[in-house]
Amino acid sequence: MGRRRVPRFWLDTNVFITPKNSYYSFDIAPGFWTFIDEQAEAGEIAAPIQVYDELAGRTDDELSEWARNR
Repeated sequence: MGRRRVPRFWLDTNVFITPKNSYYSFDIAPGFWTFIDEQAEAGEIAAPIQVYDELAGRTDDELSEWARNR
């Protein structure tokens, strides 16, 4: 069984909310969100469960849906 590496970066809620509400929204910069997915899959980045809870619990918008799907 392989060892899981420790993420290099821990992300806070604002790392997701600020880009979504500005220049990196899903329709303007989908590559940003693909990059986030790829880095999470590679184990480079992660976020505590509290970040997930905050994002997934938001009103029904693209970001909350994106978080719930992950």
